[in-house]
Amino acid sequence: MRKALPVLFLSAACALSAQSQEQPASHRFGLNLQMMFPTDTAGKLYKAGYNIGIPFYFRQGEEVEGRLRIEIGHFEGKSRSDYPGVEVISADTRFIGYDWLVRMGPSRAPGVDFLIGIGGAHWYQSRTYTSSVGTPASNYTDEGYGDKIAFVLSVGFIFHINSRVGIEAKQMLTSLPNSQRDFHDADLSHTSVGVAFRF
Repeated sequence: MRKALPVLFLSAACALSAQSQEQPASHRFGLNLQMMFPTDTAGKLYKAGYNIGIPFYFRQGEEVEGRLRIEIGHFEGKSRSDYPGVEVISADTRFIGYDWLVRMGPSRAPGVDFLIGIGGAHWYQSRTYTSSVGTPASNYTDEGYGDKIAFVLSVGFIFHINSRVGIEAKQMLTSLPNSQRDFHDADLSHTSVGVAFRF
């Protein structure tokens, strides 16, 4: 947790310093509900998951809008054969980042925004092992199996139905620091699709 805090706070500081003019009070925050579909390395570990996010919006001009995004989520693990039993790894995630929403037409509502963002992710993995020999003493759950942080690049689109409701689809690409991983093969990369509400 301590290792994650500097990345998360740095992301938040960059996000807040990037704003230039606030949105009207009635449109400054919202609620995002999304399904997450793991890709690349993450697809080998997890099944589909979900996340809940609270975005805060900042006007940056007629064509560009800024958004600070805070999310929590959960991935269920895939069963993996680990002789003589079955192992399942699941993950709880935390994310904070800043997005730039670039309007792609004459109007934003209805309309489409191109989304590009940066941020940091922190996730906790737990491992459950079930023995195939039928002895309960051989079964165990390790809640502290993994604790990782990563840099995140987000790319996607928001399809605004009206000024308060939109459909959001994006790819989140993660890269672990101090490793040889590229953005495309870190183990929290995923596609997310869901509904974005604004209040």
